[in-house]
Amino acid sequence: MPSKKIAVLLVVLTTFLTTTAQLFFKEGSQYLPKLTAFLFFGILIYAFASLLLVYAFKGGEVSSLYPIMASSYLWVAVFAWFFFQESFTLFKLLGLGCIFMGVSLLGYHAQQSTEVLS
Repeated sequence: MPSKKIAVLLVVLTTFLTTTAQLFFKEGSQYLPKLTAFLFFGILIYAFASLLLVYAFKGGEVSSLYPIMASSYLWVAVFAWFFFQESFTLFKLLGLGCIFMGVSLLGYHAQQSTEVLS
């Protein structure tokens, strides 16, 4: 069973993997209905990330670990801007800021709860 720190690192890695998979999906969607290497590798990466997430859950509480997955919204937006030149609007930035604050608050709360219960 992974330690709590390893579980958190695995979930962070999972967010980057799912972000990568989503970028592959985006690129592969241009060639639908044909199944391309982009879609195939996106599916494989997503499946591997899911297995990592399941393993990470063995080392920590799902209520503490899963909110980290919400940070993938941030990574997708940044990588989509970088790789696909997608725009950042005011509302997109405000929404991403809310997600960041929510993930931060949940992480802080999880840390405080763990310290109180320990």
